[in-house]
Amino acid sequence: MDGMKTGYTESDRYCLVASARRDNHRLISVLFGAKTDRLRASESQKLLNFGFRNFDAARLYKKDQPVTQLPVWKGTESHLDVGFRRDLFLTIPKGEFSQLKAKIETYQPILAPIMGGQQLGVLKLTLAGQPYAEFPLVALKGVPLANVFSRGWDSIRLMFQ
Repeated sequence: MDGMKTGYTESDRYCLVASARRDNHRLISVLFGAKTDRLRASESQKLLNFGFRNFDAARLYKKDQPVTQLPVWKGTESHLDVGFRRDLFLTIPKGEFSQLKAKIETYQPILAPIMGGQQLGVLKLTLAGQPYAEFPLVALKGVPLANVFSRGWDSIRLMFQ
């Protein structure tokens, strides 16, 4: 364990919020209603051990790593990398990583100007065919407006999309 907060109230009895880390996997346990302070510690340890035994943490993407490239209209760039502003970790039941599927949904068309960090889509994850998690995809850098001629040309091209 590397962090905890204990407490006691008449209504909730002995309480404990604890965090623990093994390798790159951090878990937090929250326990209310223990009859004794000793029981509070042992039950919290059981919760954390259960989590470490039955779940894995995996880094899906590194900070600022491009996940995909999207077309940009009316900007100084024709394409833009999207990804995440921090490392993306996922906790998943042990042995089920092969059942994890990803789908990217983006907001089209993407029109300049684009600010770095602006949300342009969503990464949707399913596990064994069921929705599991969603994470916002953001522009990894900004794209300013192009000149009037390029914007006009892109406007014409967009009419035929």
